[in-house]
Amino acid sequence: MSWIRIIFINFLVFFIAGVLMLFLLEAFLKSNPKKYHSYGWVTNNEIVEITKDCVGENGKVGVFGDSFVEYYRDTSNNVTNILQEALIGTKVCNFGLSGTGLDTYLSRFKYVISQTNIEKAIFYLYEGNDFFEVNKINEIKPAPSYDRVDNLIFSTVKKSAALNFIYREILNPLSSKEIIFQDFSFEGCIKPSKQNIKVKLDSMRLNQPDYYDKFAHYQLNTSWLQVALNCPSYFEVLSNPIVEKDVNYQRLLQYIKEITEISLQNNVHLSIIIIPHDYFIDDRNKKDWENVFQFNHVKHLGPTPFSSKLVTKFEFIHYANNLSGEDYLKLDGHLTPEGNSKLAAYTIRQLR
Repeated sequence: MSWIRIIFINFLVFFIAGVLMLFLLEAFLKSNPKKYHSYGWVTNNEIVEITKDCVGENGKVGVFGDSFVEYYRDTSNNVTNILQEALIGTKVCNFGLSGTGLDTYLSRFKYVISQTNIEKAIFYLYEGNDFFEVNKINEIKPAPSYDRVDNLIFSTVKKSAALNFIYREILNPLSSKEIIFQDFSFEGCIKPSKQNIKVKLDSMRLNQPDYYDKFAHYQLNTSWLQVALNCPSYFEVLSNPIVEKDVNYQRLLQYIKEITEISLQNNVHLSIIIIPHDYFIDDRNKKDWENVFQFNHVKHLGPTPFSSKLVTKFEFIHYANNLSGEDYLKLDGHLTPEGNSKLAAYTIRQLR
């Protein structure tokens, strides 16, 4: 047997073994969504393509929101897919896009209305970023402008739970990384940080090195860390009892007004579900938000004045009061698969 043949056979065996290991790792990760929740669900998200899948179906329901709607996207743990299983004979379309806000929800809603004949629209608003730094409604852009489109290699790595896990948990930590954030002034922050953000990061590196490394390698939610370091009074803003004077509340009312008008004009049944922030549900997760992300402590528990005002003012807005602190992923903020099931169950009760 020639040495070329031996090399080829060894390569083939190694390749087959590698593919089999990747397949088994993929299956293992996807069978444990609560522990490995952030791996392999991110794919390209283009409104034109998504809408095509919704055209021509009867009794459609359009679901709009951010990562709470898109999370676990192609699995049975996604809230839209849970709704799809429960609403037999009704096509449920997922128009959620991670990392976006009300401007994207409205823009996508307008596009979907122009291309389909959905009968019901569900908007999930998070009692967090959707009530903080709300974009001006007159700055809304065309729906495709918000799309997420990655190149083939990047999208493949993000879509595969196994490849995503290997990159983030094995390869990425091998390199030494530094967290680089810029000082940022949030318009709605009542008590911005008086300390330079770099000083805070240096302190975390010294006093909480394990957490610093996890943030540096994107194993923990860096978006929340950046908000906390720039605006530690974040939860004070959300629990401020003087709602009517809040600029974010006024902007949100404008969005709700336009969404309502579009729904009425097109005979679409509208439901808006507020997803509570787990900081306000009970004391279980408060310490994580304060000790790890470094937010200021707030005593308030229960629906925020912001949420209560909206629920009282609009009969089609509901607060998902069946969720508990255990329904949220630790140090993340998103819902567990069980939490999504409870959110879907609450939503269905409101639709009926």
